Amino acid sequence: MELLNLMLLYYMFSFAILISDLIFLLALTGIVRIRLPGPYLELWGLAFLLFMLEVLVALAYEGEDTPRAAWTALLAYLTYTKLWVFVVLRSFYQDLIERRAVEWDKTERFDTARLELFSRRGRTGKPGPGEESE
Repeated sequence: MELLNLMLLYYMFSFAILISDLIFLLALTGIVRIRLPGPYLELWGLAFLLFMLEVLVALAYEGEDTPRAAWTALLAYLTYTKLWVFVVLRSFYQDLIERRAVEWDKTERFDTARLELFSRRGRTGKPGPGEESE
């Protein structure tokens, strides 16, 4: 059941997005003309507005809703979200074609005590009130 969930959630969705983007680009360049009646432009516009609304609500909740953050969200829609499809397709290739063993890329750890000391001292690195210097 978990394998089916993984296949439907990531791989099939990513393939659908990839095919959708391909059809969009082919139609935009005039290579393909879709003759099926439907509100496709409106649907794309609503999907885009939903994406932006979700991101802006999350930014507002975190207190980071600035015009620059909104422009960054727009840039993310045009770049990062499209690159994520590449990551999923690469994973699909490694899992099902190469049959490569799944490995977890872990973040390299470091001494957190030193980091906490630095963050308490602020940007200057000088001891705060009531702290001793090392």
